[in-house]
Amino acid sequence: MKLMTTSPQGKLFITTGQE
Repeated sequence: MKLMTTSPQGKLFITTGQE
């Protein structure tokens, strides 16, 4: 499962279940 998170800096992080 892919999780898309937008940080307060406006950057986009795509995490695939890994820290």
